[in-house]
Parts: sequence; structure tokens; C-alpha cells
Amino acid sequence: VQTCALPIYFEYHKKDWLPQLQVKSKYPWLFWQWLSEESILARFFLLEYFYQEFGYTWEMYANNCQAQPIRIWDTSLYWSISHSENYVAFIIWTTKVAIDITEVCPRSIELLDIHLDNEYHSLWRWKTWEAFFILWTVKEVIIKLANIKLDNMSDIQLKEMIDDSIIMTYNHFLYNIKILEHNEIILAYGSSLDI
Repeated sequence: VQTCALPIYFEYHKKDWLPQLQVKSKYPWLFWQWLSEESILARFFLLEYFYQEFGYTWEMYANNCQAQPIRIWDTSLYWSISHSENYVAFIIWTTKVAIDITEVCPRSIELLDIHLDNEYHSLWRWKTWEAFFILWTVKEVIIKLANIKLDNMSDIQLKEMIDDSIIMTYNHFLYNIKILEHNEIILAYGSSLDI
């Protein structure tokens, strides 16, 4: 089985989305979970990718609404999904991996103080919304990998930057996170270095 070496992400617009009736007829269990439209769509595209690339037609852990990386039950592959208002992203890998995507948009100025000043400086960036969302997205990946709550975000620390990787630490574990930036989109994905 081949895996995707890079995350897959794309833009979508709700008005262009497939009719819900078509999705319900193919994957009715997606609608049993009280998922948001974006979450249903992310899972729909992931399932379609699995079918087209690998021939899988199974119901992927229908009872799991969590964001944590999930092992595909009869393989050595893991998947993770993320979505924002206009984008969907997913990744499939041979080790536990997580992904997060966000759109850069200004919020309340007080939010910039969620991250420490030295974290902004470690990124070689000013305290801007772009830098804020890079740190936020990287930490969201670790929240998924470590299966922790958003409340633990302040315990996740930036250790160093190496080329295009950000090395983060949480609870004495190291994480290697890659960042992709395109226009106003920030996508982060990675895994633990302690596997």
C-alpha cells in the first residue's frame, strides 16, 4: 500500500458542495454523529480518497468524532483530518501522524498573548497574526498527537527550528512538525520523535 507523503488539502465552498442527499446515500453513518458540515465533508473526501487510491470501502471508525490520529484497522496506516471554514486537509502515513489547517484572520488583539514572546522570536517573526496562527496550528497538531485538551496549549513549547521543521516539546516528548504556508492558509502536520 502506498501512502501520501505530503498532506492533501483543498479549498471548498459550501455552495459548491455535493448535495447532502448524495453523501447520505453513500455514507449515512456520517450523519449519525452530530458532526459539523465541514467535519462531514472532510471525512467524505478522506473516504473517497481511500476508495480511489486503495480500494477501501469500509466505514472508518464511524463512532469516532475525535480529532486524534486513527489507525486504519487492518493496515499499518494512520489518518488524520482537519478543516477550517473553507478548507479541508487530511494526511495518511505509516506512523501516528496529525494535521491541522487554519486560515489567517485577525481576531481580538488579546489573543496574541496566548503564545510567549520568546516563541514568536524563535520563529524569527514579529508578533503578528501569521505568527500567532503558525504557533496555534503547530500546537493543535500536538494536542491531537498527545490526546490532550486545548487547555494544555501553554504547556507545549517551541524547542527549535531546523530547516522547514519546528521541534516542539510537551511532557518531555519531542515532536517534529512541518509547516506549509500558502496565501492566508497555514497547514501543519507531524509526528512524535519519541516513537
